[in-house]
Amino acid sequence: MMLFLGVMLSTYAQKLTGIVIDANNDPIPGANVIVKETQSGTTTDFEGNFTITIKEFPVTLQVSFIGYQPVEMKINGPQTLKIILKENNEFLEDVVVTASRSKEKIKESPVSIELMSLKEIKRTTAPSFYDGLSNLKGVDLNTNSLTFQSVNTRGFATFANNRFLQLIDGMDNTSPALNFPLGNLIGINELDVQSVEILPGAASALYGANAFNGVLNMRSKNPFNSLGLSAYVKYGVTKQEAAGTNPYSDVGVRYAWGGNYAAAKVNFSFLKGTDWYAVDYTDIDTNPLNAGLRGNRQSNPSYDGMNIYGDEIAYTIPIHDATGGLLDDIRVSRTGYKEVNLTDYEAKSLKADVGFHYRPSGQPGKLEFIWNSRFGSGKTIYQGANRYVLDGILIHQHKLEVKNKNWFVRAYYTGEDAGNSYDTKFTAWNINRKWRSDRAWFTDYGRVYVNARLNGADEATAHQMARDFADNSPVDSFGQPKTPRFEPGTPEYEQAFAEVTSDPNFKTGGKFIDKTNLKHIEGNYNFRDLIKFAEIQIGGSLRRYSLHSDGTIFTDYPGSTPINIDEAGAYIQLSKKLMDDRLKLATSLRYDQQKNFDGNFSPRFSAVYSAGENKEHNFRLSLQTGFRNPSTQDLYIGLDLGPITLVGAAPDNRDRYEEVVPAHDPVNNVDFPATITGRDAYTNAYTLSSFLKFAQTQNPADLVVAQTETIKPEQVSTIEFGYRGEIIKNLSLDFAAYYNQYNDFGASTRVMALSSQVGTVDNFNSALPAIGSHAFKPFQLYTNAKSTVISYGADFGINYKAGDYMIGLIYDYAKFDFTPAEGEEDFRPGFNTPEHRIKASLANDKLYKGFGFKIDYKYQTEFMWQSSFADGMVPARSILDAQVSYNIKKYKTKIKIGGSNLLGDEYLPAPGTGKVGSMFYFGLTYGN
Repeated sequence: MMLFLGVMLSTYAQKLTGIVIDANNDPIPGANVIVKETQSGTTTDFEGNFTITIKEFPVTLQVSFIGYQPVEMKINGPQTLKIILKENNEFLEDVVVTASRSKEKIKESPVSIELMSLKEIKRTTAPSFYDGLSNLKGVDLNTNSLTFQSVNTRGFATFANNRFLQLIDGMDNTSPALNFPLGNLIGINELDVQSVEILPGAASALYGANAFNGVLNMRSKNPFNSLGLSAYVKYGVTKQEAAGTNPYSDVGVRYAWGGNYAAAKVNFSFLKGTDWYAVDYTDIDTNPLNAGLRGNRQSNPSYDGMNIYGDEIAYTIPIHDATGGLLDDIRVSRTGYKEVNLTDYEAKSLKADVGFHYRPSGQPGKLEFIWNSRFGSGKTIYQGANRYVLDGILIHQHKLEVKNKNWFVRAYYTGEDAGNSYDTKFTAWNINRKWRSDRAWFTDYGRVYVNARLNGADEATAHQMARDFADNSPVDSFGQPKTPRFEPGTPEYEQAFAEVTSDPNFKTGGKFIDKTNLKHIEGNYNFRDLIKFAEIQIGGSLRRYSLHSDGTIFTDYPGSTPINIDEAGAYIQLSKKLMDDRLKLATSLRYDQQKNFDGNFSPRFSAVYSAGENKEHNFRLSLQTGFRNPSTQDLYIGLDLGPITLVGAAPDNRDRYEEVVPAHDPVNNVDFPATITGRDAYTNAYTLSSFLKFAQTQNPADLVVAQTETIKPEQVSTIEFGYRGEIIKNLSLDFAAYYNQYNDFGASTRVMALSSQVGTVDNFNSALPAIGSHAFKPFQLYTNAKSTVISYGADFGINYKAGDYMIGLIYDYAKFDFTPAEGEEDFRPGFNTPEHRIKASLANDKLYKGFGFKIDYKYQTEFMWQSSFADGMVPARSILDAQVSYNIKKYKTKIKIGGSNLLGDEYLPAPGTGKVGSMFYFGLTYGN
């Protein structure tokens, strides 16, 4: 009986073995080997070998791998196979999923899409694959710091890019509180990256609100397909004039194991280096009183250095004669501390994740359960409204997903903890206040200044004497003992720094608290196996942000009503191929709603036509709309930055926020506190530009009442035409031209808010008490433009393969048009994008006996940068990156030597950041 069963098993369950190689006889690990129609299959191991169980012959075998032409063959019986896969034109034939939420060849994508395949990841010249994204067409990478880069497409760039969605295996990689992704600081181990796809432009029709300007979709390797151990180590140096030469190291490991039914993987990586020093001490004082004196601390009593903090605290001191009569006003700022004294510029990034996969049937494409937990921590500098040291920030994500080839349901949780992070400006302010209060310091300054002037000193000498006394004298202007200024490097300074950066009360400290979290659930179903006339997909999502900052970022003060933001969305997409599969039409519609706003519909229509004998010429046209809900900070921030205050636009946020400003009654010559609320900022304010003009002319007719409307979601309508195809053999072209029209464009505006306790803006007479007593304060508010904002551009990419040499040339053009309506002179769109960008590359992976190389060159023109931290021109720049590699197949090892910014010309990403210098590295990678 047992012998009979053995015979039956050998008859109906036979083994088919083989090896999958490329045209150079090199094994292809991770290739998919599938029995057609059954979904029974496996993947090749590191040596390219596979074994598959066949119940009954003959069978049709399908073998595929990204970047190679798939092979299909009929097998009549057990045998050992040698299967050769030829490289395809990766520019046309590679498969993507982001554009339509289903697999399609990149040439058939209905909209522009950029792919960084596994090949391109391995050949990148940059120190990491994420840095290498800057070499893609239509992509701009803004370097906030060494470990934090922000991806931008099609304009309106910021480091806090909340118009752009970043996904890792379907999970939104956004920081829940900051409401934007922190680059790859807490992202994905490059050993585990399968591919990276970037969808430029509006993608709200399938991905919702945050996909307003594009989507970055990073997909990791499935442990069923990529088994075994891989590791890398990189070591090098960073060079910057301000920071000198400093070591840089990056190590990572990946291990995956499993069988047909279960598989698991673990990833770990750690990077350490020295960040780019920010040492721009340009005077950015905006007060008109000392406009003619701007330049440096010696010339301007109210000097405000770009990367010096504490000198934002300024006060207009009234100077009186012996009888109490007003002689003059002098504008003075406190002596600040340089950023280099407020951080050690240590840059770190630690990423770890674990994943478990289970297939009940043991077959790919059928039911699969996935649990994935990701942890990211690090230290970096983020430039937003201020410069923040993110020290020990932790973001963790946990996902449970169930899927098969036609549907998925996933739920995930994202939590964060700011750790020991702190605000450098608040830190500087409160170190100053540790040794002398603002009121006492300005009193000392004013008294000494007046006395010096009465004794014949000129203004410059009197100011210098007053500052020296206020900072350094062991007694105050009344002869009482006082503490002199804490100088960096002294024990007194170090103790004050430690106390302030551990104190979360911004009146006395600089630490910010953030334990905000995000909960998300979504699903998608593709009816392709049930409905044949067209491919139909439906999907939807639910999301909740729960804000927890204890009032250090948001207005969620202890004891106040908790702040939760709920969102919901649903979509449907239909696509159909016609005319012998040459014409592909697709349309989709999505509906989203957030609790603060009415719902939004986001439709999209696209058409792709493939011409030519082999469908090598592909023309595409898309019409779509997108929308963006205001971010968590747009709605609920409440942050006093000293010279200006940020207040979110949610209706219930206006009454949550209030602050007290020092005012002076000139009639009775007495000081008093004046309260300004968030509601005052939105309803009792003048436009900032008109108020500054009034300060110069003293003409009430120059004052313009600010009309700041309630914020609502911004919308974009876009049209795009593109072509992707092979012009002649080995010469490929991808071209896209687009036009965007933004309505209710969301951006910031600046006003001068008056305390309604003292005066109102109804007419000048009612406002005069507030103006005369200095009961006012600049505020930055969040609203929508009344005028239409237009942006347009074109992206042109050409690729040519000459033998084993690959040549690429890219030209990106971007422009925007905004004519402010009356009263919108202070509206700041923040396009922040160069008009012209040129990128060129030359590569050969098979130069000589395992040697390969790649060279990347990038050039961009100067452009204007607008942000809440600082405005200014960003100079034009040229960057050259290169790498040389050597592949040792016998030991599964690759050696790479490379560098970025080899020309050595340091460049400025944005006003206030550190200039980016050069990096040189040596890398060793083992495994798949």
